[in-house]
Amino acid sequence: MDLELVWLNCSTNLMRNNMKIQKRSSNGRGEYEIAGSIDGIGTSAILALPLVIDAGNTFGQLPTGIRLLTQGGKPRLRLIEKSGIHIQRQLEALLLMPKSRREESQLEGGQPVLIAGRYILSEVEVVELEVFENRAVLKLGGIECKNDSGVQQVDFSKRMAALDRLYLNADKLPEHVSAALLKHRDYIVRTGAVDKGAERLVLELIQATEEAVRDSGEVLISGEDPVPLLLDLLSTLPTVDIPFIDEIDPRDIEIRRRIADRWRLQKDRGPSSVKFRKAVRDAYDSTCLFCGLKLVASEAVRIPGVDAAHIVPWSEYDADFVHNGLCLCKLHHWAFDQYLLALKFEEVSGYEIVVTELAKQAYGPESSVLNHFNALAGPIQDARLPAKLADRPKPELLTRLYEDVGVEL
Repeated sequence: MDLELVWLNCSTNLMRNNMKIQKRSSNGRGEYEIAGSIDGIGTSAILALPLVIDAGNTFGQLPTGIRLLTQGGKPRLRLIEKSGIHIQRQLEALLLMPKSRREESQLEGGQPVLIAGRYILSEVEVVELEVFENRAVLKLGGIECKNDSGVQQVDFSKRMAALDRLYLNADKLPEHVSAALLKHRDYIVRTGAVDKGAERLVLELIQATEEAVRDSGEVLISGEDPVPLLLDLLSTLPTVDIPFIDEIDPRDIEIRRRIADRWRLQKDRGPSSVKFRKAVRDAYDSTCLFCGLKLVASEAVRIPGVDAAHIVPWSEYDADFVHNGLCLCKLHHWAFDQYLLALKFEEVSGYEIVVTELAKQAYGPESSVLNHFNALAGPIQDARLPAKLADRPKPELLTRLYEDVGVEL
């Protein structure tokens, strides 16, 4: 007997596609059911059949361990084995979404909607249905998530495409994030199922992502959707042709400085910069080298007050080593990048802060800004420098920086 009984495709006609997985309120936490029809074929066509999700190229067709049964006159989704997890939890574990809740009585509001424990997965669109003798394969569309403040839509196909991009570029993410991400993918590929083990791996990935994002200095909301955060870690500034500093005429000092700024901006984006920032902050104990303030992130202060500033930002100088970085507060990072405050090294006196001629030209002798800079000038306490000598600012790079951009110390 031919296993394929019927092929139903309604992706091009909204009137022909009105089948949805929906959460219905009932006593307690609510129930999930399938309602509607495709091409006039209703839920009776898939009663008692195991449901399978078409998860695209990476995972293929994934059995859910769930079937549709009529209970109380309504088609309810029921687990075949008690050890399985319900449909909304499977979708969340598959799509790397934070865990929702089933109870609606204490549902909170606020944006964004996708925060762990603060939304319900209310509705899933079924866009295609393939019914066989021994299974029903569902292709999914929009997933509606809501809380008391509003609704957020997740498109199944676009989300899977985003995951494919992350899997493909996992090696460009921070190491602990990459490991957690690939563990999730490999687990589902190996087991062919989305179960409690997959849920645990999503939680592990969310924790790793939050740690990486926190190190990057971005604003973090605990328990938020990790996928946009991971995509942001992969992102870079738009590619532009930036010449190397040696290609610019040494007499064109202003152009050389602008090119240096461009390189700095480009190096300050992407996953490698996350590792660099963390390594520099750790080496300096999150303390500004110029003023000595320790400005760490905390539960109350989400973003650290210190940056990892590059000395020379150009790729031929191995820019992401700690010895090419300075830990500086926001103000003194700006002053360093604008060549108002400089770092100098002398064999006898060691490292010292210098107020440049540029600063003196930009601000008058009575300026409060210049007074602030002058108060910082002089030798730097050894305690502010990294304990490891190899992590301390490399004198050759400091010399090259100021020669390249024509700054007089």
